[in-house]
Amino acid sequence: MPKKPAKYGIKFWVACCSKSSYEWNMQIYTGKPSSGTREKNQGMRVVLDMVKGLKGHNVTCDNVFISYALGVELKKKSYKQ
Repeated sequence: MPKKPAKYGIKFWVACCSKSSYEWNMQIYTGKPSSGTREKNQGMRVVLDMVKGLKGHNVTCDNVFISYALGVELKKKSYKQ
């Protein structure tokens, strides 16, 4: 697509408190690994990494990160959806 912007830059994934906007956890994503293979279940991995150490909190995600398997995993770990 000629009008689509180039995909360059850095992505920040941040878990924040919805009331105070205080940052709980953050990851920087700079692109595919140097091996060149795509990571499978990246969204699930990111969310589970972000919520480590939290118990009994509500977790709200963008649709990029949501999957049935993630919901099952969060329920096992006592998170609310």
